[in-house]
Amino acid sequence: MGPSRTSRVVRVFQAWTLCLALIVLAAGCGRTPQEKAARAMQRGKEAMDKRDYARAAIQFKIAAQLSPKEAEPLYQLALVYLQIGDVPTAVEALLKAGQVDPKHTASQLKLTQLMALNDDPAVVREAEQRARAVLAASQENADAIATLALAEIRLGETESAEEHLKAALARFPQDLKSSLMLADLKMASKDLPAAENILKEAVAQKPNSPDPLVALARFYMLTGRFADAENQITHALKLDPKNGPALEDLAAIQVRQGRTDQAEKTFKVLSELTDERYRTVHAVYLFQNGRQNEAISELVKLSKAHPADRKVRTELVAAYLSEKRNAEAEQVLTAALKKNPKDTDALLQRSQIYVLSSKLQQAQNDLNQVLGYRPDSATAHYLLARVYLAQGGELNRRHELVKALDLDPGLLGARLDLAQSLISDRDPRAALELMRSVPASQVNSIPVVVQMNWAFYAQGNLAEMRKGVNRGLALNRAPDLVFQDALLKLRSGDLAAGRAALQEVLKDHPDNVSVLDVLTQTYLSENKRPEALNIARKYATDHPKSGPLQEFLGMALMNSGDLVGARVALEAAKAADTGSSASADFALARIDLSEGKLDTAYQRLSGTLVSNPNDLNARILLGMVDEVGGQPLAATEQYRKVLESEPEDVYALNNLAYLLGADGKPGQLDEALKLAQKAAEVNSSSPEIQDTLGWIYFQKGLYKNALQYLVPAAKKGRAPVQLYHLAMTYYKSGDKKQAQEAFEAALRLNPNLHEAELARQLMAAR
Repeated sequence: MGPSRTSRVVRVFQAWTLCLALIVLAAGCGRTPQEKAARAMQRGKEAMDKRDYARAAIQFKIAAQLSPKEAEPLYQLALVYLQIGDVPTAVEALLKAGQVDPKHTASQLKLTQLMALNDDPAVVREAEQRARAVLAASQENADAIATLALAEIRLGETESAEEHLKAALARFPQDLKSSLMLADLKMASKDLPAAENILKEAVAQKPNSPDPLVALARFYMLTGRFADAENQITHALKLDPKNGPALEDLAAIQVRQGRTDQAEKTFKVLSELTDERYRTVHAVYLFQNGRQNEAISELVKLSKAHPADRKVRTELVAAYLSEKRNAEAEQVLTAALKKNPKDTDALLQRSQIYVLSSKLQQAQNDLNQVLGYRPDSATAHYLLARVYLAQGGELNRRHELVKALDLDPGLLGARLDLAQSLISDRDPRAALELMRSVPASQVNSIPVVVQMNWAFYAQGNLAEMRKGVNRGLALNRAPDLVFQDALLKLRSGDLAAGRAALQEVLKDHPDNVSVLDVLTQTYLSENKRPEALNIARKYATDHPKSGPLQEFLGMALMNSGDLVGARVALEAAKAADTGSSASADFALARIDLSEGKLDTAYQRLSGTLVSNPNDLNARILLGMVDEVGGQPLAATEQYRKVLESEPEDVYALNNLAYLLGADGKPGQLDEALKLAQKAAEVNSSSPEIQDTLGWIYFQKGLYKNALQYLVPAAKKGRAPVQLYHLAMTYYKSGDKKQAQEAFEAALRLNPNLHEAELARQLMAAR
């Protein structure tokens, strides 16, 4: 609410001045500006009554232009934006109204109400002070009392809030808002009879209004009294047969009770109301009940009938994507962008399609365009983080997630992803702190409980994790919680119960490869590889069109050494799901590399980088192909490009350090040592990084330093290269016995490596 926001409001209204000039000129002549403004206000309110928000906004903008010293048109315009869910623009209009007329009570109260709903306690405290100021100036204002109570509730001052609400109802017994808030307080304190009596009194105070009846019905729904709820809704619909909230609740009851035919009819009636909020409910109901083609046909018709309705377009695109009809979804958005290249909603949705189809550069272009128009778009920063995740740019990803949360602390997806990033970076404590700072409204949400449990798991604090899992399962037997319950049972040694929980998740979510991986690992831990592979085959066979399951089978076969079978499964993954193409191609390139098919691997990876030059994983693997192919300069170039985008990428750091240290040139050795040390800061326990550090020290002639790294590297890694390095270092240190033992161990693993010849020559030279 500071100066920057106010200056933005001024710029917004300057833009309105330009675009409304012709509208005002066309509004007619022969009347005074005041008469024209009054006429525009009347038309705007008539449009609002019909829920024609686009027309209402135009009329209120005209009125605001014609009467620049009046706050009421701006206030009404803010109400329009609130109806369509555009809270930031509504706030801008209210701020402008406050500048025009600081004594305009309605706009001051509405702004105060929005502030009271903010997640920042300081903003809520300011809202409380504003409400008290309005109340001091107007003691007979029920909205002011309710707004003050709302702020107090948000600040945890429930006793004071209850006193204010009771006082409001004593003075204004028909004020439904105060009744609802007081009833909510009683429900929160588990005094259900008192809450019911408050709502019944509200019905008695307004016997001809459907609104208190709907409120009472919702109370009954929350307390499981569905027959009583339906009675209240039936009464409300007799008073107003086209009451949207009543029809919506009736449909919900019918769905819950399995009365599907009745529910569909109710949704159909609801969708035909003039209120655009309900326009897609029937189509969504059809989609959720397995009638996808009918739903999409209905959404297409709605989109043609209401081309300016972005909600309809959003639902249509989502339906196409759910059915993997990505090309049609993209066509819808591309057509919208031809009409309006600055349509940020379309750009955001199209960027998501590009991410799904691995067109990461196009996704990044769309998101950068959005941020050019709306730099404060938290959603755009969040989606950009997803692009960086797909590219392997973890630092850039984390930066965008932090930016998204700075702009919108309530953006839960960004918070969850950032917490997961911290956990992956072995900082579960920071992840817990991040999750503990969620807005109060999200504290008991299942995703928050789940993510905190993962942080406890990463800490090794299984006791706290168990408490969290139990608390979550008491609220909802969500798949993630059942999965966590399975992990805890497996950790406690109860293999049968753990597997049963995993299978419970897979029953409804068979393509959850994370759960499937844990299930197969339980058999691998017992050295039952055939059983593990059979499970992977079963799920892939039962779901042949699931790209993730085919890819999972391919990876399982590759790890078991069946490269032919792995190729078949990975190609099946690409055919089943375009979203699996990039990762499947990457896995196929790994197989090509392991089989020495360097040209094929090079072609796959080069193709990936053409469509997505920022795919860091593909670039690293291409560098490895160049290394094996005897192209160290080309490999070095690939690794340097990775480090330009992601300076702490551990694979690029280690591989580049090893390459630079291979020739033993003094200048290169110094750079190689710095790179390897930086890699060790990221992952100090990696035997590969320890081997690189040791080999660089060997090249520098610092054999004692080299042994500090090569001994643990060879012990943990047991790779032939590491053993050859260790053998040469022991020999240079004068310990010929241990040198010979390490050399012979390496020969048994692989006698044909280049390092074998190096060790043989070195040890024969003396």
